[in-house]
Amino acid sequence: MADTRTGRKRKPQHRFRIGSTTKTFVATVALQLVAEGTVSLDDTVEKWLPGVVGGNGNDGREITIRRLLDNTSGIFDYLQDQAAVNRYDYPTPRQLVQIAMSRPPAFEPGTSWGYSQTNYVLAGMVIERATGRTLAGEISRRITRPLGLTGTYLPRGDDLKLRDHTRGTTPS
Repeated sequence: MADTRTGRKRKPQHRFRIGSTTKTFVATVALQLVAEGTVSLDDTVEKWLPGVVGGNGNDGREITIRRLLDNTSGIFDYLQDQAAVNRYDYPTPRQLVQIAMSRPPAFEPGTSWGYSQTNYVLAGMVIERATGRTLAGEISRRITRPLGLTGTYLPRGDDLKLRDHTRGTTPS
């Protein structure tokens, strides 16, 4: 159903938020940049985003792109601080990273594994710095457009509404 309240049926043009599946697109673009020689998995966050990761025990000189992509950076997951996230109507990637930097890391980089949304926000920021283009533009240019995924896109800036979005359910 497209609307569980009214029982309205879904239509083929209806869209859904993909949530964490976005990380697959970010990782794919990052690995394409590695294959092209634009970035290296061993490049530090500090190299691409000077001064962005630091404070409270966080050190961008110790965190590589590889550690962002495989969730071994130790960086705090900004979603664990919903009060901070909710202060913004449309938080920017930099604001989300600042929330994470207000907390100490969960562990030293490379010593453990911990799921963190912040890792992929930073990876997206590295992609933007390395290409000079928006993350949404790179995902479109490199993945969705070539594959003909016409209904797949990354909302931009303060335009975070999904087109033809449903809040329904699929019967089991």
